[in-house]
Amino acid sequence: MPPRPTELDLGLMKDCATDTAALAESVHAEQKRRLRTTLEYARSCSRFYRKRLRELSGAALASGDTTALPFTHPEDLSAWKQFLCISQDGVERLVTLETSGTSGPPKRLAFSAKDLEATKNFFRTGMAQITRKGDRVLSLLPGTHRPHGVYALLREALGKAGVSVFAGCPRADAADLRRDMGAHNPHVVVAAPGQLTLLAELLSENPPAKKRALRGILSSADILPPELAHTLQTHYGTLTLDHYGMTETGYGGGVECPAHDG
Repeated sequence: MPPRPTELDLGLMKDCATDTAALAESVHAEQKRRLRTTLEYARSCSRFYRKRLRELSGAALASGDTTALPFTHPEDLSAWKQFLCISQDGVERLVTLETSGTSGPPKRLAFSAKDLEATKNFFRTGMAQITRKGDRVLSLLPGTHRPHGVYALLREALGKAGVSVFAGCPRADAADLRRDMGAHNPHVVVAAPGQLTLLAELLSENPPAKKRALRGILSSADILPPELAHTLQTHYGTLTLDHYGMTETGYGGGVECPAHDG
C-alpha cells in the first residue's frame, strides 16, 4: 500500500494539478515553468531586470538553468523602485534592511498583496504538518507588533485553518519561556534554535503528562543542530521540522516534511 501523502504533497499536487505517482516530475516541470514565467515577467515589467536580463538567451529561459542567471547584489536593492513590476500604489509592504556587516546603503524590499498572500499560503501548508483545527501555537520569533511581519502573517494564515497563534517573549530567557509555556500550554511552538535549547531544558524538568500537549515544533531563523532536533523528537516525542527563509523571499523559503530527507 503506498504511503499516505503528506500535507506538503497535497499542496504540491494541487499547485501542479497532478497525483502522487507523477509528483516529482510534475514539481520539476512546474518549477521550470514558473522560473521562466517569472523571468519573462521581470524582464518585461521591471526597469532593473530589463537591463540585467537583456542578454539572457531564450535557451537559458527554456532550460530553467539557474546557473545562467546574473547575480543581483545587495547595493542594487537600495534602488527599490527600479525593481517594481507593479505601480507604487500596488505596494502593500515596504521593508528597509541594513546591510549586515558593511556600511553599504540599506536594502529596500517591496511586496504586493499577492506576495503576502503567497507567504500566508506557504505558512498554512507547511504548518498543516504539525497543527490541527483548534490547536494553540506559540510563536517566539521577533517582530510581534510589526504589520505584515512573521507573526502577523502566521496568525492570519493559521486563523483560516482554525488554529490560534499567540506571541511569546522573543528573548532567550528561561523565566520568560516558562511563563509563556504555562500561560498558553501550546500544541506547537515556532522558535529559533537558541530558544529551543531552553525549551528542551524546560521539558526535561516536567513529568510526561505535562509534555503531552506539545506535539510539534517548527525551528526557524538559524541553523537547527541535528542533535537538538534528535533530542526534541526522540526524548520528548515532539515532531520537529526545520524551516529556512529570509525577508527577501517574504519570510517563507523551504520547510521539512516528516521524512527529514532534504
